Formats: sequence, C-alpha cells, structure tokens
Amino acid sequence: MTSTTPMTDDLHAQRLHHIASRTFREADGKASIRHALDLANHPSMPNRAINLMPEIFQASMTWPSTDMLCERHRDYLESLRVFDAAVRKERGLEITDEVRAAFETVLFTSRAVEALGWAINSRQNLHSVLIDAEFGLSGDALECRYSNLPDHITLEKRLDLLGGLTFYKLSRKSRAGKGTLHPKVLWGDEAKICSEIVMTKNDGAGRRYASDWHDDDIQGHSFKVFSD
Repeated sequence: MTSTTPMTDDLHAQRLHHIASRTFREADGKASIRHALDLANHPSMPNRAINLMPEIFQASMTWPSTDMLCERHRDYLESLRVFDAAVRKERGLEITDEVRAAFETVLFTSRAVEALGWAINSRQNLHSVLIDAEFGLSGDALECRYSNLPDHITLEKRLDLLGGLTFYKLSRKSRAGKGTLHPKVLWGDEAKICSEIVMTKNDGAGRRYASDWHDDDIQGHSFKVFSD
C-alpha cells in the first residue's frame, strides 16, 4: 500500500498562489496577442496579405455562401494587380486617369466580395500598394499626401492618408516646461484621446501638422500632437 505525505496548509497556499500567478500570466499573454492582432488588422496598416473573413449571421449562425466567391475573389486580385501596376508606372508620383480608374475598380470588386457576406481587408491592401506613393487614401478617394493640403485636419484622418498609425506627442507638466516629444501609436487609450484632435498645417520647419495644447486631467499634464 502506497502512503502519501499530507499537504501542509502553507504548501497548499503556495501551490494555489503559483496556479493563480500562472493563470494571470496566461491571461496577460493572450491579451497581448489579441492586442497585437487587432493592431495588425487595423484598416490603416498596410498589408499585402489578402484576408477573407466570413461575416456570421447572428440569427442562424451559418457561414455565408461560397457561390461565386472564387470568381469575385479572382476579380479582386486582378483589380489589385492592375492598380499596383498603374501606380508603379507613374512611380507613385501622380494620380492619373489610369490610376484613378484602376482604384475605382478595386473598390468595386472588393464590394462585390463583401456583398456575398465575406469581409476583405481591401483598405490594408490599398495602403500596401501606396506605401511609397505621393498620394494616399482619404475615405474612398485618392489625395496627395504632401501638397495641396487642407489647413486643418484631424489626427486620425491625417494618419489614414499617410497609411499608418504613428504620430508624435509632446507632453509637459507645466506651462513653463518644454516637455518631451515621443512617437506614439494611435491605438487603445491614445486613440480615444487623440483621434479627433484637430491639427493645423505648419508652413515652417518641423512636422507638417501640429495641434494646440490639450489638458489630460487623468495623467496630470498637457500635450499636443504632431504628424508628418
């Protein structure tokens, strides 16, 4: 007969503590992974990978039909290839009629895929084509990134035109302080606080756009945001 050593209360408490700590670490790890995936899937982030996501119907919980999906997906791929070729032809310097027509075709073919109940990351794909171009996305249109700029624009719209989420934030503890400038990502709390901040075009040296000072009562400092 095998004998077992009784577990003391202290040892039991230690094991429970280790289990709880491991559970919290795993939860933090999963949260970090979800955060990274959500950030990578943000529409403003360039991505050459083409992702299809079934939009589950809540009532029936059934996947959308695959009828015509292959054909429409192929049309989308071809339209993206033609748009990429048109942009490269102009070295990304000019929005020609050919570029604009190819762009409109990408919008049309992506909507045809989505009409079947399948979401597609077309905006990320377009950003990837335009990553080195002089023009970018503004809603469902193409606009110059560095010329003929509006006098005022929100941080979110400016970053979407540039095709990314990185901006700069200057924070200071007092009005007399010079503050420190740090690169930030428009995500999570930063997005909640800064997305709709209006910036003014800067015609002098430095970043192209800068905001006025804003108070952050939670952090106890004031800040302003900048963008290229």
